[in-house]
Amino acid sequence: MEIIKKGTIITSKEPIRISIQCKVGQQMYTKNNKKYMDLEISKSDAKKITGIHEQFKNYMTKPNVINTLEDNILKIKIPFLRNRVICKIKSDKIIQDYKKNENFKGNILFCGIWTIGEYCGPSWKLESVD
Repeated sequence: MEIIKKGTIITSKEPIRISIQCKVGQQMYTKNNKKYMDLEISKSDAKKITGIHEQFKNYMTKPNVINTLEDNILKIKIPFLRNRVICKIKSDKIIQDYKKNENFKGNILFCGIWTIGEYCGPSWKLESVD
């Protein structure tokens, strides 16, 4: 796998995407002026994501590593610009309307390892909802 650096992000040259079946753990919320959602994913998807994180562990060199995956709960970024979600939504429902414990199928993209000051960690974003 070829690794590239984009500003403060270290990622693979080829995009890493995973299709997931998930349950909303926490509906969309704002943190640091960004939108996030916590998703409960299957153990097999969690294992895939852990494997990807393992491939990048040598780039998580800061003393404070913020892991986006805890057990089978994945914190993902929701692309949001000009007051609207900008990922593809193929369902009748907008992402903001998904409530805790609702299921959906989606595609996520590994954005890489971010670094800010004494902190770093892996980042994932929602690409589409089927």
